[in-house]
Amino acid sequence: QETRWPLAGKINTKEYEIYYSGTDDGRYYGGVGYAVKKNIAESVIGFTPISERLCNIRLSWKFKNLSLINLYAPIEEAEDEEKDVFYGRLEEEINKLPQYDVKLVMGDANAKVGKENYWTE
Repeated sequence: QETRWPLAGKINTKEYEIYYSGTDDGRYYGGVGYAVKKNIAESVIGFTPISERLCNIRLSWKFKNLSLINLYAPIEEAEDEEKDVFYGRLEEEINKLPQYDVKLVMGDANAKVGKENYWTE
């Protein structure tokens, strides 16, 4: 999920085409991407690096095209402004997807499940 590669690009390996979106400042943190098996790589219509926390890949699929947004959300302890900017950008990107594509949003939402227990003495 987290690539930790700077900038954005594509790497070809023996078995995969790796598409990634990282930081603009060249630092090795954050980043998201996709590893696409070579046997389905011809299905890739396009890849859009959005930020170090968001990217989109579009694939041709049997009857419709498939748009996948990959996310790496800020942690719960992050500043509210950072989270608001992230989720606002995510909403914008979802709204930009082609109307008739099948749309999937996936990734690391940094969600917490369950109730926190606080212990006191």
